[in-house]
Amino acid sequence: KAARGVDGRAFPWGNEFDATFCKMRESRPWVHQPEPVGSFPSDVSPYGVRDVAGGVREWMGDYLGVASAAAFLAEPEPPPGTARGDATMPQVRSGAWNTDAQWCRVASRVGVTATTRGMALGFRLAKSLKRA
Repeated sequence: KAARGVDGRAFPWGNEFDATFCKMRESRPWVHQPEPVGSFPSDVSPYGVRDVAGGVREWMGDYLGVASAAAFLAEPEPPPGTARGDATMPQVRSGAWNTDAQWCRVASRVGVTATTRGMALGFRLAKSLKRA
């Protein structure tokens, strides 16, 4: 909701894609590379969350919204040397500076092994608020 708004839009700015609205592979005419947060003013959700269609893809700790903080703390990091086939498959979401348009949809997601590391993979801290 923080990225898509209450209307469930495909991109933070609406439902139509434009490569110049977020940091992705075709955003600039030169070699694609990371840029500072906020470089694309249109890549902002109705709630003010920035760079959710481009920038870096983000690990999802709990993409179903059911795990507790204690459950996350109890889940061990895969030990060094863990084969990809033996690692868990957490989800990552959104687009990144080196992805194409299909991944810039805010709801795009893919499972990657927990041992995956990359220059276009990060995380965002978020907390659900209770109604007053």
